[in-house]
Amino acid sequence: MKQERPPRIKERRQMRRRYDTGKLNDITTLKHFQKEMAKQLEGRPHTGQVEIEWTQIEVVMNKVAGKELGYSERKVNNRWFDEHCKKALDHRKNTRLKTMEDGNEENKRKYQQARRTTKKICKKAKITHLEKELKELEESWKSKGLRNFYQEIKRGKGQHRRPAYYLKDKGGHLIGDKEGKFNRFAGHFEELLSKEEGEMRESQYDSKEKQEDTEVETTIMVPTKKEVEDQIESLKSNKATGENNISAEMLKQGGEARLKEYGN
Repeated sequence: MKQERPPRIKERRQMRRRYDTGKLNDITTLKHFQKEMAKQLEGRPHTGQVEIEWTQIEVVMNKVAGKELGYSERKVNNRWFDEHCKKALDHRKNTRLKTMEDGNEENKRKYQQARRTTKKICKKAKITHLEKELKELEESWKSKGLRNFYQEIKRGKGQHRRPAYYLKDKGGHLIGDKEGKFNRFAGHFEELLSKEEGEMRESQYDSKEKQEDTEVETTIMVPTKKEVEDQIESLKSNKATGENNISAEMLKQGGEARLKEYGN
């Protein structure tokens, strides 16, 4: 007797909304953001524990970002499909249903006319949208918004083609077939593992000869404000946020108040 297994219901992951950090390029918004950050951090209680302190800073930063920056709109595909296209498709669908119910010449003529009209409307909407995108790409290139520029190009090209990967043999020649790649990987890992095994044996002998009985205690110094500032400035912009939804732009543009909270 066979018993059917109930279908597994996957929980839909909740999409994390990103803050509109592009507004930080506006001087007025940037000043409001820094002023509100300083105000919120000033009244924050100090506990002396790093984890609790950073959690409080995260809460303050998310609160200020939600108030001053807001959230960026999620980009969707087929953005050219507007309300006019939807109405034209609905009209074509209705005329098709009438033709299926009563296939007289009048209904057939109306259906053919609706098809032609819908095609023209959708084509015109798509062309208009493409022209608008080209203008936006040109503006992004002029304003050095390279990330948006290359993202839009990638979106327009599509990702239908699978890239071809090649390997090189010891002589520098390219290998494209599946069997050749497999043999190259097998030979490479065989050499690598045999080399690591020899090095492990040598390191074991050296560790036995140079074993020390004393342990060196290391102390971790609290970073200075200059060190913290250098690390924050070295963060790359336009990168995905972590679980706390705090981006590098928010850390960089937080103002002088955030340095007082980060280091000594």
